[in-house]
Amino acid sequence: MPQHGVPARHTPDQSRRCGAAAGTNRHVTIHEGGNQMPQPRRHPDNAAKQRAYRARQDLARQEQQQAKGLPPLPALSTVPARARWQALLTHARLALETVQTEVQTYWDERSEAWQESGRGAAMAEELEQLVVVLDALADLAPAAEPARRP
Repeated sequence: MPQHGVPARHTPDQSRRCGAAAGTNRHVTIHEGGNQMPQPRRHPDNAAKQRAYRARQDLARQEQQQAKGLPPLPALSTVPARARWQALLTHARLALETVQTEVQTYWDERSEAWQESGRGAAMAEELEQLVVVLDALADLAPAAEPARRP
């Protein structure tokens, strides 16, 4: 359609397409070098694709835990259950004893006025609850190992 007396340079098929060749679809991008073959498969099947995805997710989770300073999650243990449970109970007891020691030290370093305040009373109650939990853990005697079968 001529504007201001200038003849149209494009056919109707090419209008509003800068430099597009006649008969091409304007919604398809053709890269330099013409049509290319589809990308080769990275994984032979969906199961392999899922394994690779899960491995990437595990790696990302481990990196995130390391960034937060958390220890890695344990793999399935081959240690017998009772020994593993006793080790976990010992670890829990040590962690709670550490908390009790730190809270007690913090509470002892405060003034008497603070110790008698609402916050001090709440902390004293928490200390009493920690003592109860530690006593309950101490009462858990190691269970006798069952007789092994030959």
